[in-house]
Amino acid sequence: LKIVAARADGFSTSALIIDYGYGRTDYGDSFQAVAQHAYADPLANPGAQDLTAHVNFGLIADFARAGALHAAGPTAQGNFLVQMGIRQRAERLLAEAETTRERLDVTLGAHRLTAADEMGTLFKVICLSSPTLLPPEGFHAS
Repeated sequence: LKIVAARADGFSTSALIIDYGYGRTDYGDSFQAVAQHAYADPLANPGAQDLTAHVNFGLIADFARAGALHAAGPTAQGNFLVQMGIRQRAERLLAEAETTRERLDVTLGAHRLTAADEMGTLFKVICLSSPTLLPPEGFHAS
């Protein structure tokens, strides 16, 4: 982030980061493996499973601010998407849907992205930007 902040100096720039993780994490790691939608041993079957770790968004915000960038968030993906109008967008897509399957896809998709028991809480959003830019939309307290 120091390199990003240095390159952004003198320019109006921003970056939106969306991933799963925590606002702050305790010591330790979140390294894990997933195979066929289930947790797996990260050291077993190299190349046959996805290796991943949860993002520490609080640490990203700290590093960004230390590098003279503004950090909005992190906030939960569900809150961000609601503030950005996902409900209104879903309503419009539902009105334009021609089949029951299309309506179901829109309804289930919006729920999956925003619900606390789906992706709405675990996934976080943070915006890093030049301090000269206005605060971004989607990060108001809910």
